[in-house]
Amino acid sequence: MWWTPDGERILQGAEATLFREALATLVDMVRDDDEGMWQFNAPPFDDLQPNQKLAVLAQIGTALLREDQPMPRLTVILEAAVGAVYETVRVMVEIEIDEPVENREPPSWRELVLAACRERGIEELLDAESEDLDEWDVLVACLADAVLWDEDWKDNESLIDADPKASGAVKKLLGIDEDYYIAVPPDPTDEEMEGIWATLRKVTGDES
Repeated sequence: MWWTPDGERILQGAEATLFREALATLVDMVRDDDEGMWQFNAPPFDDLQPNQKLAVLAQIGTALLREDQPMPRLTVILEAAVGAVYETVRVMVEIEIDEPVENREPPSWRELVLAACRERGIEELLDAESEDLDEWDVLVACLADAVLWDEDWKDNESLIDADPKASGAVKKLLGIDEDYYIAVPPDPTDEEMEGIWATLRKVTGDES
C-alpha cells in the first residue's frame, strides 16, 4: 500500500539508498534488454514494453524518493514495478554470491540490505559475507513488505479472470480500488521519453 503504519511514504536513509541503487540497476537492465530476457516475477510489469517499463519506474521512483511529489493512485502496474525493484535486489545479491568479485568497491549489495534492515528494526541479521541465499531472500522480502504491505498485485490474473460479481466482492473485502487491476499503463512517445529519462536521472542520482 506504500504507507508505513506511522503514515510515512517517502523512503529515507539506508532504505532509500538501497531502493535507489536497485532502481538504477533495473533501469539499466530494461534499457539494455533488447530481447526481453529479464523477468522480475512481476507479470503486470514484466509484460510491458521497454518504454512503458521506464515510464512506470520513473513514477514509482518519484513517489517513493521525492518528498515534493504527490502520492499516485495505486494500480497493479505501479505496485508490480515496486515488487520488481525488490526482486532486482534479490537477483543482485544472488549474483554477488554466485559470482564474487575481488576488490569490489563497498558497499556490497548484502551490506546495503543489512543497513536498510537495521533502520527498519529487523533483528537476527546475517553476516555481510553470508552466502545463505534463502536467508537473504527473507530479509529482502521483509523490506519489500514494509513498502507494499500486501501482494494484491500478484492476484492480477486470478481476479481479472474471475466472475465479475465474485471478483468485485473480493476487491471490496480487501479494500482494492475498482480500477486497480484495469488501469492503462503509460505509453510514452519519443518526445515524452526525454522527460522520463530526466526524471530517472534525478531519482537515481545519475546527473551525467
